Amino acid sequence: MLYAFSATLIFATLGLTAPRRFEWSLRLVALAVLSAYLAYAATEIVAWWNGKPAAGVQRSGTNLFNALKGLIVFGLPSLYFLLRGRSDSVVDTLIVDAAEREDDE
Repeated sequence: MLYAFSATLIFATLGLTAPRRFEWSLRLVALAVLSAYLAYAATEIVAWWNGKPAAGVQRSGTNLFNALKGLIVFGLPSLYFLLRGRSDSVVDTLIVDAAEREDDE
C-alpha cells in the first residue's frame, strides 16, 4: 500500500511538471484514485451485506455511505479524466498554460 501511494505521488509530480510530456502519468494517477475508491466501496458493500450499518455513527468513519460519496466525488471524475484525458474544469486551463510555457522555453 505504501509503495502504491508513493508511486502515485511520483507520477503526480511528473505529470504536473510537464503535462504534455507525461500525460500518461496523470492517467495513472487517475487510475490509482479510481481503483482506490472502487476497492473502498467494494469492501464496504461486502461489510454492509454482512450486517454493518450503511451509515456510521461518526461522519468520518468508514461506511458504505462515505464510500459511495467518495466514489462519486473523486472516482467518477477520475474515470472521466482517464477516458478523455481532460477534466473540462479549471485544471485543464492550468495544464494548457503550463504546456504553453513549456513550449516557449
